[in-house]
Amino acid sequence: MLLLGIETSCDETAAAVVEAATGGASPWHLRSSIVASQIDLHREWGGVVPEIASRQHVRDICGVVETALGEAAATWTSLDAVAVTQGPGLIGSLLVGVSFAKTAAWAAGKPLIAVNHLAGHIESLWLQNGDLPTPAVVLVVSGGQPIGNIRGAVNGRCAPRVAGAFPARSTAAHRYCSRSSLKVTNASNGR
Repeated sequence: MLLLGIETSCDETAAAVVEAATGGASPWHLRSSIVASQIDLHREWGGVVPEIASRQHVRDICGVVETALGEAAATWTSLDAVAVTQGPGLIGSLLVGVSFAKTAAWAAGKPLIAVNHLAGHIESLWLQNGDLPTPAVVLVVSGGQPIGNIRGAVNGRCAPRVAGAFPARSTAAHRYCSRSSLKVTNASNGR
């Protein structure tokens, strides 16, 4: 099985071609991985500007996908499916990747596989390492937030015990959890 994966959830346009491995520890063999970073573009703003990110994805996606296919010596007809990040992420950025992937999959007559961004981070552990012991607890810290601002999220709930390991320098996590009706406990003062 040969898959093209497309990722545009934030400020990087990425495409990779993976092939089902025959034997070995990992179930997949990475044939190509191309990333167009927008770090320099957003640096002057001090963080990702969503509208700028989505417009840059429009500029980059064709070249990134063509390069990934070329480096993998793959063609649209040799692919078995197209996978794409469908969320969570910046909506404008996601729309670029999803629209491209849906159109390409339809035009090539290939199935489209929607991938949850956070589940993809977790699954990458098995892709890189092969079989791992389960059950397992995995903490995903995703995005451009400095680690000092992370309170910790486990199974969609703020986790004060995890937060105690990362002393917060701001209340960004508290504001997020307050908006989403989740309780935040400050591990240092019990509130």
